[in-house]
Parts: sequence; structure tokens; C-alpha cells
Amino acid sequence: MPNALTFKPKPESLVVRMSGDPPLLVSEWTAHGDASSGAGTLIRLRDDGNAVECGDGRALSVPWPSVAGLTPDELRRTGLPGIVPYALEIVATGAIHDPDFEIHYGFIKKGQRVLGAYREGAWLRSGGSDFLLLDPLYAIAEAIDRFQQVKDADLEARMLRWGQIAEKLPENTVVDDRLRTLNIVVASSFELVPFLDDNGEPNFDPVVGRRETRFTDAGDEEQVFIRSLPNARQREFAKRFRCLRRVKHRYSAGGGAYVVLTPEVERVLDAVRRAQAGTAGERRDFLRDVSGYLRGALDDAGNGAIEVDSVFSDLELSERVRGVGIWIDKTLPWIKQAAEPWLPPEEFGLRIGSKIVRLTPGDLPGLLEKVRVAIEQGDPTVRVGGGIDIPADPTTSNAIEELIGRTSPVQPPKPGPERPGTGNGRAEGADHVLIVVDNLESLQFRRERRKRAPGISTATPALRTALLPHQQDCLAWLQRHWDTGSWGALLADDMGLGKTLEALAFLSCLKAYAVAAGLAHRPMLVVAPTGLLLNWLDEHDKHLANAGLGRPVEAHGVNLRRLRTSANTAGNELVSDTPFPKLNVQRLAEAEWVLTTYETLRDYQHSFGRVRWRTAVFDEAQKIKNPSARVTDAALAMNVDFALLMTGTPVENRPADVWPMLDRADPGSFGTLKDFSKRYEAGDEDGDSALAKLHRELTVDTTPELMLRRLKENHISGLPDKHVHRLIVDMPPFQAEQYEQIVSQDRQEMSMLQTLQRLRSISMHPVLSTAPAPEPDRYIQESARLSETFAILKTIADRQEKALIFVEARAIQDFLVVAIRRRFSLPNDVLVVNGAVPGRTRKERVDTFQNRPRFDVMVLSPRAGGVGLTLTAANHVIHLSRWWNPAVEDQCTDRVFRIGQNRPVHVYLPLARHPRFGEYSFDLKLDSLMERKREMNHRVLAPTAKTQGDIYDLYRGTLTAVRGGESPETP
Repeated sequence: MPNALTFKPKPESLVVRMSGDPPLLVSEWTAHGDASSGAGTLIRLRDDGNAVECGDGRALSVPWPSVAGLTPDELRRTGLPGIVPYALEIVATGAIHDPDFEIHYGFIKKGQRVLGAYREGAWLRSGGSDFLLLDPLYAIAEAIDRFQQVKDADLEARMLRWGQIAEKLPENTVVDDRLRTLNIVVASSFELVPFLDDNGEPNFDPVVGRRETRFTDAGDEEQVFIRSLPNARQREFAKRFRCLRRVKHRYSAGGGAYVVLTPEVERVLDAVRRAQAGTAGERRDFLRDVSGYLRGALDDAGNGAIEVDSVFSDLELSERVRGVGIWIDKTLPWIKQAAEPWLPPEEFGLRIGSKIVRLTPGDLPGLLEKVRVAIEQGDPTVRVGGGIDIPADPTTSNAIEELIGRTSPVQPPKPGPERPGTGNGRAEGADHVLIVVDNLESLQFRRERRKRAPGISTATPALRTALLPHQQDCLAWLQRHWDTGSWGALLADDMGLGKTLEALAFLSCLKAYAVAAGLAHRPMLVVAPTGLLLNWLDEHDKHLANAGLGRPVEAHGVNLRRLRTSANTAGNELVSDTPFPKLNVQRLAEAEWVLTTYETLRDYQHSFGRVRWRTAVFDEAQKIKNPSARVTDAALAMNVDFALLMTGTPVENRPADVWPMLDRADPGSFGTLKDFSKRYEAGDEDGDSALAKLHRELTVDTTPELMLRRLKENHISGLPDKHVHRLIVDMPPFQAEQYEQIVSQDRQEMSMLQTLQRLRSISMHPVLSTAPAPEPDRYIQESARLSETFAILKTIADRQEKALIFVEARAIQDFLVVAIRRRFSLPNDVLVVNGAVPGRTRKERVDTFQNRPRFDVMVLSPRAGGVGLTLTAANHVIHLSRWWNPAVEDQCTDRVFRIGQNRPVHVYLPLARHPRFGEYSFDLKLDSLMERKREMNHRVLAPTAKTQGDIYDLYRGTLTAVRGGESPETP
């Protein structure tokens, strides 16, 4: 006969034995009989310190709180009695202000009181049957018994004890009228709501509540803050809290509600009240570091034993945020780009926040040694030429080492629409930001995968557009990431594969999954460049059915006015002296999905950072590739369950471009930025082996793969044919003459960079730098490329089809607008999209071009018109001028070569050839170089942007051979 567990209730615990003669040793329980599974539960309690073996080792003593914490399934497995089948009844004797006030509990079943029930701990004997009281019933019964034992407690103590009991009562508890009308709220925790008062000065109010342990989507435990009062009662409490100089034990909140503070909260709120009564400057300092201020105040008052974080709640912030503080500029390598986008860097040095320290190659070794010595001696700074002090710390030494070892330093962030005159938009040291734990120098933050509730793989997105096979694969890949507990993923599909639709399908699945699983509401965030916001709205309405994700909250531009908390909250949250949310955080948290820009996320990070987002999509995620930028830290600071980063160009300038994106998607998985750069930017001569290793680790070696990168030629069977036409045209006499003058010019008159810049300009047009001649036909005939472009347009016009022309020179853009309309007698203006055209106007022009019938032409700059636009009404693309980066050029082509294109696509590359120099002409050599870089990027994650070596090769290919083999200057 199998051994069985026996149970004996005692006042303090449940004693458990396993049958036998004598009873079996506890150490042998799991090896005997059918009771082994139940014994396993009890042994786990012992191993976790929640049960102890009795003296002879043949019995286990399980304290009643441990018994009350078991699940119904665990009760069944161990053979313990079932759960009490009764509801709780609580009655009071006397009024709560009476010293002899008492409360009593009993049990009822079907409206009738249960008589003769006897409780021993969590064991309840009633009518000859045994039951167990699980939490919260056991905890309530114990609390009521303790309540009766404290007869001399004052009114506040009685109110506090009853309030603590009342907040735990199950819904089916029967409470008598005296207690039901007694609305007591226990404040065991609080949070702060900062605001600007009527004088425009910083202020704040405490919001009372409690912390609860809840289960996440995955079934994991997490702490959440629960506000205890409705808004009207909370406002009344805040008003009365301010009226008194000293903090009281209890407050009336109106409407018969009372707030009773726990002793710990009372002491901490006393420090809050003193800060409230301070000057505007003192209140501002308080808000910059609330936890630090409160700890200091408690220490000064002799209350240092209180854990501030146990009562002050700031739980909505990400665990990666360590607080609010002043932005400290990071020292990173810096490069100044040449005026022309295809040229190599002209200067380099160190970027320390908004300050640039220019250096030369000869400065670096000596400066590195000085910094190392200063670090050893404890000196905070080192002075460089010009009397500039730079930080003497590991970050600076690493930046100098990187400059020494690299041929293509990192680019600085592009200046955004910041405050003028402050160097990259900010006054040095003026911004108050969310301080994130970074992984630049040392690995300080990483996240392990978490468990999530199953079910997303069976969720169906609400789509009115059928997904193509490769898009279905992408959705399944994202669902696997969610199911396996991933914190993020990098979607690096080629332009035109439908990344936006893939992301929307995933968001729709998440919404359906959350509803089916009964999960608590959390909004979804989409962050995109300004020019793509309308595209997201259009794609949402076009592809999603049944109201899609719901109505978005547009948190950008003029829409921010409707989100501000008051008229006194003008300006962004960084330039303000007081770092606090200026947007309606509650409205953001209650939204279905929120659409914003990277700049808005940065400038209002205190608002966005206090929302728990179910997911965040970072579109064109290369916007956060600069680890020294505020926008990158703002993205890292967001409290996001899952981050989806989308980019068609994960690596543009250098392999380390992808590291900040990986640090957001899967922090810690690829080490520090310093180690990443050493590991993947030091391969063989062309970097192929290191890049191949990085590509493999991102796309093969992780499960599921961290990055999904696919080329549309390999995954879209329905795309039309794409024909690339390399049209080599001999330069006309005047253009050839100007070109040859530069080639034959004395080496001392122009540097290598100046020479290449002139050759590039002349290959476009020999008089590009001056206003076009009054005779358009002559101006066209003077350029091989322009002549060929108008010949191409004639063929397209004969077919009554449409074309895009990409060229960055504004002078040529202006010329084309007039010349094309006149040459082809167009009824409407030729539309232009360049950096001067705002996003909404850009969208209007795209829609107009898409809908206008017959032959039409749009002129675009590669950067402004190369991303985020769908122009499938055209099926001809002319690259009149070549951007150095083949990835940028491919993005331009993909405006027409994408899903929705039904006609064959023709791509034209008019190349000007010098009749004498032939294959050594600038255009032909640049085309050859771009093709090599394009092919390498398709094989591995090779940077497509220019390098110093590329410039050297181009110079050598276009001039050395034709000058008779002379050696060019060393780049």
C-alpha cells in the first residue's frame, strides 16, 4: 500500500508526516508512493525556507502563512482539505470612535450563517468537515483577531487597522452597515504629481495609494501603484494636505472618505510637506532628485531606517532609468563632413557635448598618453592646444584610441529643430533628462528573457490586406520573439518589402492577444521621422480592418497643445528648469496607440517615460545610431515590454551604427560599444570576415534570429522586372575641355579633395556653379548627362508614362522644373520634393503626382525623397547625379520598385565619359566603386557610405592613370 501524508493542525503550524512504522524521514518522502508529487510541493516549501523539519527529521512543520499561500491544485496533490466553501461576514459592535469598538467575522453559506465553525490557523472545521482558508481570507481572519487584542489603540490606529483589512476584502464579503459606510483609505505608498502653479513656478502634490503585487502577461510578479482615491477626493486631500504645516495621521477627503497614513508614509510625507513650503528654487531642486532629497531629509530627522523607495512610488519608469538628472555630455570621436555629401571628412577630433575639439593625426598619440597619465594621477582634465580642457577619463581615452585606429570616424548627429545658438541645439549642461544606465564602456545593464502568457501565435490580425508569404513569415518571426520572452527585434528588411504593414499586422495581433488573454491595458507607441507620420496613418487605414488599432493619439507638432496639462506648460520638458511631465500622462496611458516623432520623444521624455508601453515601434531606427545623442538615450529610457526597430539601412557609415539599435532591442547581448567596435571593425583588409561574422550572429546564431534582413528581389515573386540601363555618353566638347583642364592642372594648385569635387561637378555640368544660360537647349547640350536625360524623357513621354529624377543640386532642380514643362508642354508645374518641402506638403505632392494622368515628372533630392514615399505611378527612375552611398540610391529607386508596382521598372544611370580618358572618367570609376560596395553590402553588413580608402581609389582611378602613373597624395 502506498505511503500517505497525514496532517495535524497546531496553533502555529501544520505538522505533516508520511505514514510508515516509524513515519518516514522527510528526506525520503519524494522517493515513496503516490504521494511523491504532493511531497514535492512540501519539500519545495522546506527548501525555500517556508517550512522546517521537526527534531527527529520525520515530520515537517509548515507555518500557517505558508499553508494559506498554496494553490488549489497544490492542495489537491498533497491530499490537504479543500478550500472553504463559505463567504466571509464581518460585523461591528459600537462606533469606530468608541474605545470599545470591535469587529468580528464569521461565515455564511447561501445567505445563512455557518454555526459551530472552529479555526486553527488556516484550518477550519465545520459540520464534521475540514477546510482550508487560503489568502486573503486567512490574512483577514488573522488581522481581525489582532484588531481585537489592541484595546487601547487611539482612533487613528483603529481606522488604520480597519482600512488595511477593508482593502483586502473579497467582493462577496458581507459587511454590516456601520462598516460599509466607513470609507477609510490607507495610504501605504504615494507618488508625486508635479505641475506649474498660477505663478508659473514648479510645484507638486502627493497622490496616495498602495502598492500591489500583480502578475505580468507572462505570469511573473511585478509591483504596481494603485491610486486609492477618485480624482475629486484626491484633489480634496491635496488641498487639505497643503493647509497644515505639519502632517497629520488622517485627513478628510470629502464625501465621507478618510485618508489614514501609515507611520512610514507619514514620516516621508513630512519631508514632502517641507519641500512643498519651500521657495520655487527649492521646489525645483527637490523635483530634480526626489528620492535623494527624501533620503537626506529622513537622515537629518533621525528616520534613516525608513526605506524611501518602499513608500515613494516611481514605478512607471523603466528599470533602465536610474533617475532624473542633468545631461552630461559624452566624449566620442567626431568628424566634420565635407560640404558635398560624396566627399570624405575634412576634419576630425573629439565631440564633448556641444563642444568640438579639433585634432590632427599627429596630436593623437601624445594626447592619449597625457590622458592616461592624468587618469593615473587623478587629474580631472587635460589641456589641449588653444587652452581647451577635456575630461581625463576612460571615455576620452577610448575615443582617442578609436580615432587612432579608424579611417572613417563616426559622424556627429544632425542638428535638429533645437533652440538656436547653443551648439547642437542645447545650452551645455542645461537639460534635465532621464538618466539611463548605458553600456558604452562597461556592461552595466542587460535583460534576461522573460516568460509571457502563450497565445499570440494563434491571434489573427484584423487586416483587409492579405499578407504576402514573406510578410506572413515576418509576422510569425515577431510572434516567436514575443513567445520566447524577447525584449525586442530588429526588422531590417529591404526597402519595398512592406515593413510598415508587417509592423501593423504584429500590433494588431498584440491587441487581439491582449484582449483574449484579459491582460491589463497598455498602449502601443510608434516613433517615426516627421515625414513618415502621415504614411503611418494612411497605411493603418488602408490595411487594417474593424477600426484597426483604434484612434491614435497624435503626440507631435500642434497636436501637443491638446495634450498639455495646462496653459502654463509651454515649452518642452528639457529646457524647463523643472523636469516633470508637461503632457497628460494619463491620456497617453489610456490611448490605444500613440504616434510621435523622435524629436518629440526626446523633448517630452519625462511624459513618455512614465507610461508602460506594451510595445514601441521605432521606424527608421537609424535615427538612434549615435550613442552620444539625447534622442538615443530617450529611446533607451522608454518603459517598453517589446521594442521593434525598423530600418532598411542598419549599417551605413560603420558596423557600430547597428550597436545602439541592438542595445535597445536586446541590451547586453552584444557587449559594450567599445568591445563591439573592436570585434567587428577589425577584420581583414576589406573587413569582410568581421562583417560576415556580425551578419551571421544577427541572422543565424540567435533563436529566433535577432535581425530579419531580406532583399526584395529574393522574396517578392510578384514584382515586375527591373531593368538597369547604364547609358555611357561622351562629353560634348566644352564639357570635355573643362574636365581636361582639371586633370592637367598642377598638383600644387588643388588638393585631392578639391580635384575630385571639381571633376564631379563638371561631370554633371561644366557651369553648374553659375546660373543656367538663358538658352535652355544650349545649357542641356553642354552636359552629357542632361542631354541623355532629356532623350530618356522623350521616350517616356511617348509612352505616356511617368518618371522620377533624382538630383541634389538645387540649381539643376530649378532648371529642370522650367525646362521639362516647356520642352514637353506639360499642363501643370513639375513637382519637387527636397529638404525645403515640409512633410504635409510633401505628402500632398505625392498624392497629386500619383493621381495626375499621362506623362509626368517629379524632381527629388536623394535624401528628402529617398525614404518614406510611395510613387508607384512612375515606373522610370533617372539618377541624374549619383549619391556616394549605393544604399541611398537603392532607396530612391525603391520609391517605384516596390509592392504595388505593376509595370516593368526602368532605372537609368546616365554616365558622362571623357572621349580621351574613356574608362578612367570620373562617372565610370564612381559607378564601378558603387557597384562593388552594393554587392558587398548584399553579402554582409558592409557599410555603404564613403571611406577614406574609397576616395583614394577614386582619385587614383581617375587621375593617376591619365597623368602618367604619378602617385597621389596619401589620404
